[in-house]
Amino acid sequence: TTWTEGGWPQIAVSVSGSAGRWIAIWIGLGGMISALALFNALLLGYSRIPFVLANDGLLPRPLAKLDVRGTPRTAIIVSAVFYSVFALVSFGKLVVADVLLYSIALFLEFGALVQLRKTEPLLRGVFRIPLGRTGVAVLATLPMIVLAGVVCISFTDGEYGLLAIIGTAVAVATGPVMYRMARDRRTS
Repeated sequence: TTWTEGGWPQIAVSVSGSAGRWIAIWIGLGGMISALALFNALLLGYSRIPFVLANDGLLPRPLAKLDVRGTPRTAIIVSAVFYSVFALVSFGKLVVADVLLYSIALFLEFGALVQLRKTEPLLRGVFRIPLGRTGVAVLATLPMIVLAGVVCISFTDGEYGLLAIIGTAVAVATGPVMYRMARDRRTS
C-alpha cells in the first residue's frame, strides 16, 4: 500500500453532496488545529529528552539551561529545528522510518524483559507476567516475529523501503558512537 496525504475532506465532499464543500473546509481546519496541538504537545514533551541528557552530561550543557519559568527553551528550539528538517521528508518515508525505529525500540524492550526475568526471577512490581523464563521468552519472541515481518514488508516496498532502511541504519549506528563520545567527554 502506498501512503498518501489527504482523505477525510475528500470523503466529506463525496458523501455530503452540496454541503460537502463546507464540511470539508471545517474538517480540514479541524485537522490543522489538531496537528498543531499534537505538534506542540510532542515538541514540549520530547524536548525534555535532550534537556535530561544534557543534565546527565551526555549532550552539550546549554541544552540543560532553564529560563525564568523553568522551561528548557534552548532544548525546545533545537528540537524544533530538527523537526523542521524532517518536515522536508515525504510522509511515506517518515512512516517507514518511524515503524523501523519503533520496531528497534520494541526489540530492545522485549529483550530487556527476557534479560530481567533471567537475572531477577523473583522481582515483583505492580504487574508481573505469570509465566516462567521460557514462557516470557516465547511471549516476547512472538511480537518480535510480527515486527520482523512488518519490517521485511516495508523493505520490499520499492517506493520507500531502501531510503528508510539507510536513514534508520545511519541513525541507529550513530547512537552508540555518540554515546561513547559523550561518556568519554564526561569522564575526562
